[in-house]
Amino acid sequence: MKKVLSFVLILALVLGSFSFAFGLTDIEDSANTEAITVANDLGIITGYEDGSYLPEKAVNRAEFAAMITRALGVPDSALAGFSSTSFKDTSGYGWAVKYLAFCESKGIIIGDGYGNVMPGRTINVNEAMTMVLRAVGYTENSALLVGTWPSKYVTLAQDLGLYDDVASMMTVDRANAAQVIYNALTVQKVQVDADGQTSGLKDKDGNPVNMLTAGLNATAYNDGNAWVVEGTEPTDINLIKYVGAFATAYKNSDGDIIAINEVKSTFITGEFETTTTSGAKFIDGDDNEYTIGQYSYDGTTATAVELFENGVPSTALVVTKEAVYTIAAKVSGKKLQEVYSVNEWEADVTFQWEADMLDKEDAQLNGEDFVQTDNETINFSSFQLLGAKSLEDIDVDDVVYVYEAQLGVAPYATGDITKVTVGTETVNGTVTKVSGTEYTINGTVYEISADSTMSKTVNLGETGTAYLDYDGNIAKWDADDASSENYAVLIATNSSFSFGVTTTSVKLFTKDGTEITPDVHKDAKASADAITLTGIGRIVEYSMDKDGKVDTIKVAADAVANPSGMVNADGTLIGTNRLDAGIIVFLFDGTDYSIGNIADFDTTIDVSTSALTASAVKNAISKKMTAILISDDIISGGDSVYGVINAQSTQTDADGDKYHAIAGFKGTNAAAFDLLTDTKSSSSAPSAPYAVTTKGGVLQVITVNASGIVTAVDAPALGSGGNVDAMHDSSTATVTAVDGNFIKIGTDSYKLAADAVIYLWSATDDKWVVKSAKSILKGKTVKLYESDGGDTDLIYDYVLAVE
Repeated sequence: MKKVLSFVLILALVLGSFSFAFGLTDIEDSANTEAITVANDLGIITGYEDGSYLPEKAVNRAEFAAMITRALGVPDSALAGFSSTSFKDTSGYGWAVKYLAFCESKGIIIGDGYGNVMPGRTINVNEAMTMVLRAVGYTENSALLVGTWPSKYVTLAQDLGLYDDVASMMTVDRANAAQVIYNALTVQKVQVDADGQTSGLKDKDGNPVNMLTAGLNATAYNDGNAWVVEGTEPTDINLIKYVGAFATAYKNSDGDIIAINEVKSTFITGEFETTTTSGAKFIDGDDNEYTIGQYSYDGTTATAVELFENGVPSTALVVTKEAVYTIAAKVSGKKLQEVYSVNEWEADVTFQWEADMLDKEDAQLNGEDFVQTDNETINFSSFQLLGAKSLEDIDVDDVVYVYEAQLGVAPYATGDITKVTVGTETVNGTVTKVSGTEYTINGTVYEISADSTMSKTVNLGETGTAYLDYDGNIAKWDADDASSENYAVLIATNSSFSFGVTTTSVKLFTKDGTEITPDVHKDAKASADAITLTGIGRIVEYSMDKDGKVDTIKVAADAVANPSGMVNADGTLIGTNRLDAGIIVFLFDGTDYSIGNIADFDTTIDVSTSALTASAVKNAISKKMTAILISDDIISGGDSVYGVINAQSTQTDADGDKYHAIAGFKGTNAAAFDLLTDTKSSSSAPSAPYAVTTKGGVLQVITVNASGIVTAVDAPALGSGGNVDAMHDSSTATVTAVDGNFIKIGTDSYKLAADAVIYLWSATDDKWVVKSAKSILKGKTVKLYESDGGDTDLIYDYVLAVE
């Protein structure tokens, strides 16, 4: 089994001549903090006089040779005989000669074959791994080194775990140099015979020999026997991530644990099928079933299972079938030959990271307490941090879970932080399927977090952002505008029976304004049948699979059933209900459905008085109204523009009367309409003066809604301020002269607005056309209309001209 190393703070080893530099000031943010601390406390690496370590500074070949020598536990007194070396390029590196000479004598460093060792060149990762493997005894003829350099050393180093937590980089900095050494300390030393046979070295008691035991005088903890790590043992290292494991360790001369040597158990997270009986099942998070060979949490079998809550020994934990636990067990295939511990990790506080949540001075994280050192600073060995290199690396909006001690067991007081997990990933997309607590976004299934106390309400069809926790579960959901939601009105359901198969289909009026009649997938059939009685004529949420079948459907929650109040002027409120910017409006005329626009709502009508009692859906997160179903009598006439009618005809289609209209907008070019009239909003087909008469006609007020439908045609009110005041509206008046914006009729002069709209009757085309040049008015019979200023402005905005 692969060995695992984790140890810090060795204060009393036999390293008399080594230089110690405690309290390094600049390593807290490093991903390799523990390795640096260990190597520093062992005297393998040292800091600078100002207390810094400079973890990002490059390491040269001479410096790494010194680290290797110290890791082998060679005191300065033993280096006295290495005062010279055969390397010829050591000028300026007098301090390193003894280390280079020692490494040369042991075959750890060879040089370039031309007498050069290149002491000042930055060492690369391949060279570092090669030196470490040579230091533990591997030689070029070892049968375990297969291939050519450097691949044969790289492969072996990977197998031995030397690359663990080493950054992917070509050259090595001081942080990663410490990590390489850290990883090497418990690698078993070997000897290679002349035939290349490689065997591991063992002491007189049969225990593996490594750098830690051979050179640094550590001994086996608990007489070399494995035990369940409780975290309360005398220790100089952080045991929290090993709590519950069945492991062996090393201790120093004071009896304090200084290294976890080998973990003989495997951590698995899941649920118990039963809690006390051998032969029961344990189901992990991937639905793998394990049969329990030996298990007990009350001491009735050979090995009593240790109980923990949030990493602290517990006398109160009651193991149940429903809860999620992390167990440590001896695993053989799908059988748990023995369960050693049960640990219930349950987050006490969950939040998204904001600035200033870390208070180092008071040793707190968002108000929660860390265990403190004797200097009242954060004790970084008392908690586990997952998902971030350091507390300072947590970014805004990251998902943070804080786990706390449930009982006061030294060094923890009740409520002290034992673990912090950080989720950094987000997923943007649309929820296309919901199955229990599983949600499919962009084709990937995500679980809803059971620990998070943040908002996780997700609706089918919503588009938004999922913030994932450290385990990749949805900790928080932020929905986008409602325009992305898969809403429809359920018009009908139908079941048919053919060849022994019952098929269910639904008729939906979608937010796109179309009717669809998809079949329902068999797994969603019961849902479709269930809403037949309550869902017809209501807003539903649905999703469709790749074959175009409905795979989920449910009646959308009427969070704003029977809303009341009027739409405000800017379309952001109905009564006191906030409206989503993309609110979907379903309209019903008693027979058919259509899509409307909130901007067309009559702001003088209470929605509760419409012919169809309104129902609406409110987003559970934003609390904004995202969809509404209402009678179309709530729609006002729309925007009114001045214009003339070119033709009128009665159609036989469902839309009724059709007008061919040409309208003029003050200050802009005239816009032409050739649109169907919405007879549901018009009274009756118009008669004169709406009808066109040859060389005649009257300016009309044409009302058009946001969908471009003509909803009303009216004669303008004449003679009142702010409305159209017609001049010569019932008599013939011929223009005798045009001078800029002035026209003369007989001896009288009239002024036209600079942007006046001119309609000219074309006898050739038998319709009105728009002209811009005022000069065409000379010789024409005109009607003048004033739309600004009523009777007092006397500047005319619209002109109807006839040959």
